[in-house]
Amino acid sequence: MINISNMTSFQIRLDSGVVIKMKKITGTSPAVGANGTIAHGLDRSKILAVQVLILNDSGNCIPPGFTSVANHEFDFFVEMDDVRIYCVAANSSSIDGNDVHILIIYEE
Repeated sequence: MINISNMTSFQIRLDSGVVIKMKKITGTSPAVGANGTIAHGLDRSKILAVQVLILNDSGNCIPPGFTSVANHEFDFFVEMDDVRIYCVAANSSSIDGNDVHILIIYEE
């Protein structure tokens, strides 16, 4: 069963009864060489996958570890209550202070 409501939530119920959901959260990236957190509000043990994109100064979506163009590099990891984002020192000036889009796939 797929349940889509106003295109803001999405869930799949597996035959085993497990429900898989997606959650989108947004925030602002930290300064160059700094790290910051965005609360996810989920049980970390239920998180299956996380995708983080940061908009650069031109509005393009940049994935983590992007080094093909200078000044766009960041990394992230998932903590107990937050997604921690680190803008790499001397290589992230085109993404610092910009919009962050996070998509989390998790088990209910």
